[in-house]
Amino acid sequence: KKPTKDDTPPSGHPVMPGHYTVKVAYGQHEDTSSLTVKTDPRLDSDISALEKQQALWKRHYQQLKLTTEIADQMRMADKTIKLITSNARESENPDWSTIPEHAAVLADSLKDMMGFIYQDENQKGLIHDNRYLTQKAGLISSYLSSLAPTQSPGKDHERLVDLYESELEKIAGRYNRFIAESWPSFIQLLDEKRFSVIPQFSEILIND
Repeated sequence: KKPTKDDTPPSGHPVMPGHYTVKVAYGQHEDTSSLTVKTDPRLDSDISALEKQQALWKRHYQQLKLTTEIADQMRMADKTIKLITSNARESENPDWSTIPEHAAVLADSLKDMMGFIYQDENQKGLIHDNRYLTQKAGLISSYLSSLAPTQSPGKDHERLVDLYESELEKIAGRYNRFIAESWPSFIQLLDEKRFSVIPQFSEILIND
């Protein structure tokens, strides 16, 4: 695929000198190659600053991985709740009439948690709000990327990563309680009411 002038150029943080395997995948096509990253001869041979950067980047990438995992599971749960609500409302089964009410409680809880991670999809325009974890992650990445290869991360860099981790632990704790308590109770309710999103079919009798 040929890049266009509007494509964002590849970017990333500096890596440690060493031997690497590079994998390129496009659709079902995949290829690998190897390369060697050498220390820039124009820089001081001491790579301790780069090692400290790598350690901080590794922590931050793990934070981003967990944030993405939580957000993806929340979206899946929200999608499931909407499907259940829609089927319950369309059903003529009177036992299912209260399901949307219970589902709404879970949906509100999810919406509140998701509001700490990313911007509401219904909001319009560009919104810069540092309350969102996604916004904070972008700021941290930019701040770390501004470090020169010979520059060690300062206390401010470490403090930002620590603060992000603290907030991530809070939202992960809320989500884990949701999964351990609220979600199983909802599933139990559905089981008790014999609810299923699979349509029920009846035998068709052909009279002689």
